[in-house]
Amino acid sequence: MQCPSLSHEDGDLVSSPKKRRRTTAGATAQPAACNYGLRRLALRPHLWVCDGFLSAEECAILRDVVDRGAHGEGSRPPNLRPEEQEVMDGIAQRIGVLVDTEPHQSETPLAARRTPTSHPAAPDIFLGLHVDTFQGSPRRFVTGLIYLNEGIVGGETAFPLAIATKEAAQVDGVSTGSSGDIGGQGRSNFSQMVGRAEALLAAGCFHTTAASTPTLGADGGYDEPPEELGAAAAELLDWAGGRRGLRVQPREGRLLLFFTRVEDGKIDPYSWHGGCAVRLGGAAKLTLQAFKQVPGSGSKGDKLEEKISCYIRPRLEPLLDASTHNVKKKKK
Repeated sequence: MQCPSLSHEDGDLVSSPKKRRRTTAGATAQPAACNYGLRRLALRPHLWVCDGFLSAEECAILRDVVDRGAHGEGSRPPNLRPEEQEVMDGIAQRIGVLVDTEPHQSETPLAARRTPTSHPAAPDIFLGLHVDTFQGSPRRFVTGLIYLNEGIVGGETAFPLAIATKEAAQVDGVSTGSSGDIGGQGRSNFSQMVGRAEALLAAGCFHTTAASTPTLGADGGYDEPPEELGAAAAELLDWAGGRRGLRVQPREGRLLLFFTRVEDGKIDPYSWHGGCAVRLGGAAKLTLQAFKQVPGSGSKGDKLEEKISCYIRPRLEPLLDASTHNVKKKKK
């Protein structure tokens, strides 16, 4: 597949990333991502963590933003103070640098969110699992999730199908369960769960709750989803409830960066994730999310996947290079 360096077809803008600058000696400089100390947590999905991505002062400013008006997904108070707007814009720019995609009009604004403590009887993955192309956003390719506070009991972000790196277990607040490293019957069960995740995506189901929610039909009545979709979602949730895959605990200023799509442009079935219940005895969980999209509009199916593939591949390479560089640097 040949990728154009620039295309305006159907309103799309598919540009190649800026070339890496060279030093005076002619050697290639390290990727910008190296400066953030990214640590790779999973081979699939492509997942990194960066502790200290935000300063304590920035987190304090954003906690005040959340306290004044954030109520759930995608909430952003319209009356940001100048210093708050400056922090928001700076974060958007920094995440844009990591994935070589400047903030643009096709993207949703940064989303501030408060997750309160759950009922003691609430299940572990109480809001279900999803991939971030849900809510009619097929051009999303990477997500930045930032935790803004400490003192939370529970509230981990769970990736039940993640294939963890060896380094992941060494990162504070990251737990790894059984996944692709196990053998025998365990590996067979894991492969089955990946198959369930793929089946949901193939049916256009991007959230486990959608697999059991009736939809409005053409005749004005409600159509029940196929039973096999509900069963697949239930199995995936049960698998996640066993603390399998990878879980990341909230840490003030910590950034999680993960790709929803892979190099061929397809949605990554390993990227299903969800927030764990916040338990009594601790603080509510405060977060900030950035959803990065391939610029442009239009295109569906294979054509969209081809365009996304052309956009993702050169942006993923510097992150993988940065991971290797940071691991080698730590070993010295």
